[in-house]
Amino acid sequence: NHRYHPNDYFKVDDMLGGDDALKTLVDAAHDRGMRIVLDAVYNHTGRGFFAFQSLLENGEQSPYADWYFLGEETSKLTGEPKKVKPFPVRAYPDESAGEVANFRCWWNIPELPTLNFECEAVQEHLLAASEHFLQDTFKVDGYRLDYPIDIPRDFWAAFREACHATFRDTHPSKNEVPWLVGEVFGLCPDWLGRDGAFDGTMNYALGSNLLGLAIQPSADGLPEELEAIGGEYSIKPMGVEEFAVNVQSYMMAYDRAGVAGEESITTTAHFTNMNLLGSHDTPRVLTIADGDGEAVRLAMSLMFTFPGAPMVFSGDEVGVEGGRDPA
Repeated sequence: NHRYHPNDYFKVDDMLGGDDALKTLVDAAHDRGMRIVLDAVYNHTGRGFFAFQSLLENGEQSPYADWYFLGEETSKLTGEPKKVKPFPVRAYPDESAGEVANFRCWWNIPELPTLNFECEAVQEHLLAASEHFLQDTFKVDGYRLDYPIDIPRDFWAAFREACHATFRDTHPSKNEVPWLVGEVFGLCPDWLGRDGAFDGTMNYALGSNLLGLAIQPSADGLPEELEAIGGEYSIKPMGVEEFAVNVQSYMMAYDRAGVAGEESITTTAHFTNMNLLGSHDTPRVLTIADGDGEAVRLAMSLMFTFPGAPMVFSGDEVGVEGGRDPA
């Protein structure tokens, strides 16, 4: 699958071909004038990550206890955390017996232990990993950052600075910067520029308006089972006038969100946003359109006319269908 359980931030999984396969892909893409952006998941690790494995093997003697939020148990009924004994770490709780993990984890999923960004060593490890793939061995061109709102803003400021410095060292003769895109829903110009750390966001604000115009769902919007995870990608029907007003508001918001800094190559965020209609967190576009291929083509065509980098979720180009969190 697409992977969501980081076990090694410095190495490509051998099942995917290892480091050599990524280098071959990047080189081939660059030869064709294409760019490669990696998807980075920093909020949590997998249970196979070396620091978490150390906790399981060494218990209280592990030097990595402060990398995670140990001694925290979240009730499945109330969602409220409570303090419990941190050791031994209950990495594989018996859910059939009512056990839960005794550490903080992403969406209460024990396979995804949450990292503690108050630990300086955690930040240093992830910043080094970010620099690693921008350096000469791989020379990737940027990152899409998974759910950054759960990570402190000061980390993202340091992340941006580290990525830009490394990219300049790797590309000394070019006026280029890495493309850093955050997965943030809604209108979010405050995340952009030097203070916000990213060059662009996943532009769900534009996508939802394009779909509302082209697809025309019922007056009540999409059924709940077709909403994005968290219900944050709500698609409502609209006419041309409402669409124009919404898009004007959107354009004005990002007009004021220039990518700050003397190294910037653009003056507004319009050119650096990732424009999209669907993703791994939304239903398939054709499913939203109830099989109406012409409506999907209209929405796609409109998306490609807007400033920014258009993104087509793999499979949408051939009409793959699927509900929430599709494969």
